[in-house]
Amino acid sequence: MRFAWLKRILTLPMATALVAGCASHIPEQIRTAPPENPGVDQVRNQTNSYIGDTVRWGGSIVTVENKTESTWVEIVATPLNHYGMPAAVDESSNGRFIARIDGFLDPEVYQDDRRITVYGPIENRIVRTIDDYPYDYPLVKADSHYLWPVHYYASNYYYGGHRYYYRPYYYGYPYYYGHPYYPRYFHHRFSFHYGFRHW
Repeated sequence: MRFAWLKRILTLPMATALVAGCASHIPEQIRTAPPENPGVDQVRNQTNSYIGDTVRWGGSIVTVENKTESTWVEIVATPLNHYGMPAAVDESSNGRFIARIDGFLDPEVYQDDRRITVYGPIENRIVRTIDDYPYDYPLVKADSHYLWPVHYYASNYYYGGHRYYYRPYYYGYPYYYGHPYYPRYFHHRFSFHYGFRHW
């Protein structure tokens, strides 16, 4: 207890550096929403009014369709966190959209349920069917996109309003044992809050 205040002072700079380092490899456009960023459900209702507007949307991949010069990715949209990472589909959904990404995307990499964030202008409205139901998809020309590593959002559970990761971490005082070794205070206040498993 005598050095509790010192531990907190020392762990704050470490936490700030690690969070910044973790986000540094994420494209800036993915981390920063445009000033006007209408939601998927909002655009679906009035697509023609938003053509040309830039959006940052994300969610879970449904299908990947490689065409001659680009790939169309159907995405179930979900809310994004501070860094632009989508929430799980079972938490909430804002509708569906299609991202048009230049070049070839390997379906074995861009698999179903992988989370992806895209940034670019709204190009058009595409009508397709989900089973027999006709569905309007906003089409986004993705100038930038980011496929989130699975370990950013896998193997986690919630307890008491906080996110905890149970592999490969083990609880012990005053550290979470396993790799890497981080002070418990840092894990509770920073790593769990930002939703990242490790860096």
